[in-house]
Amino acid sequence: MRLEASLRDRTFAVETLSAPDAAQRDHVARLRRDHGFPLPAPDWETLDEEGVVLLCRVDGVPAGSVRLIRRQVGADDQCPYFTPELEAALPRDPAGFVFCERLVVSPGSRSLGALAMVMHAAATWSTAWWPVTEFAAITRPQLVRLAHWLGARQLSRPMALPGSDGLGLLIGGRLEEAAQRTEELFTTAGWQLSTRTARHATPGLPTARRATAEANTDRVAAATRAVVDGRVQLTSRTLDEYRLVFGLTDPDLLSGPVLDCPGGASSFAAESRALGADVTAADPVYSLSPEDIGALVHDHLAVSAAFGLAIADQLDFSWAGSPERHLERWQCATATFLRDYTEDHPNSAGRRYVPAALPHLPFADRQFRLTLCGFLLFTFPDAADQEAAIHELVRVTDGDVLVGPLEDPLGSAFLDLDLLRGRLSDAGVTTTVRDIGYSIHPRQRGVLVCRRTG
Repeated sequence: MRLEASLRDRTFAVETLSAPDAAQRDHVARLRRDHGFPLPAPDWETLDEEGVVLLCRVDGVPAGSVRLIRRQVGADDQCPYFTPELEAALPRDPAGFVFCERLVVSPGSRSLGALAMVMHAAATWSTAWWPVTEFAAITRPQLVRLAHWLGARQLSRPMALPGSDGLGLLIGGRLEEAAQRTEELFTTAGWQLSTRTARHATPGLPTARRATAEANTDRVAAATRAVVDGRVQLTSRTLDEYRLVFGLTDPDLLSGPVLDCPGGASSFAAESRALGADVTAADPVYSLSPEDIGALVHDHLAVSAAFGLAIADQLDFSWAGSPERHLERWQCATATFLRDYTEDHPNSAGRRYVPAALPHLPFADRQFRLTLCGFLLFTFPDAADQEAAIHELVRVTDGDVLVGPLEDPLGSAFLDLDLLRGRLSDAGVTTTVRDIGYSIHPRQRGVLVCRRTG
């Protein structure tokens, strides 16, 4: 069986390895060895024959794998690392459940999409193969928020597993909910799935987000939903982090009106205004109430923290002190932002936090002296039209537009950057790549400086 998702020239493909050849076995073995959870290692290749192995490829490159097996509580063939506490937390359906074993995804480009694709195939196909409705899996504690993102919930506390060097916990949920959730992650972002399965209506979202998840057609509401759905991350960065990301100085901030788009839940605008700067922040989520944004950013900070800890060995947190200290900075930035946003929100005119979504902004030509666009265009490349967005940012700016970083959260470069710069040049926008000396990820290169010609 094979499932594909495609968007322009990008593809995800998941296939079942019912009779894997040597190359496929090698791909799966390498993924498990390099990126798998440190569990006891029985003869996985032999056990594979008892279940179904899925292999995911991203643009043709092996990127993820999982073994699916139907299990029943109390069966004699339970896994060697199932402690009594884990067994007690397993789904209790007499028909059994699907255990997603050895779920691994390489931390390369588009790894979150690969994880979602593997889980979508697992959830969709399991109900076709077996008369089961639930699933379970073992994961690291720092990844539990990502599990929620994929339609799973935490079933046990973190614990040391027999024969393992790391803590693990049990997650699980209903297969139908996971299949629906992961399908929506692709289809709402414009991906085309090669097979489609009818689903029931979306279950109710938490109260703080339910009102914004309705099917709206206007641009700001659609962009807001991308944040609510987790396709775009809502972050809370401080003025100090903006200085690092964009190479900013006080004269830059005080040179004239500044636009921060998207502003997210960052304290940049509030902190900069305290220095005397004239800063306007624009973001689609500013259509929400302070209470809704507070709940939303709480969820997103948890996901960001889990993701950061999961790849902490690949990142440089020396500027913040540690991953934990980095999270503390974001939490402080959130509190500062929410105070300022709450004060600003009732104003019907002259708002400092303007609800708006690229590539259409409600500002006059050349209204700002400097515009900052951080952690959107190249961080979440499928969520924005980079060329149209940059043209709009340049339109409202009588100076430099700084766009960065130029990579996704795992440090993978935007592959079409040179092509994009060529098209912008042809349309009268000059661009340069500025090395600003900041690199939380060793592969980050700096920011893109854009300015209208003439």
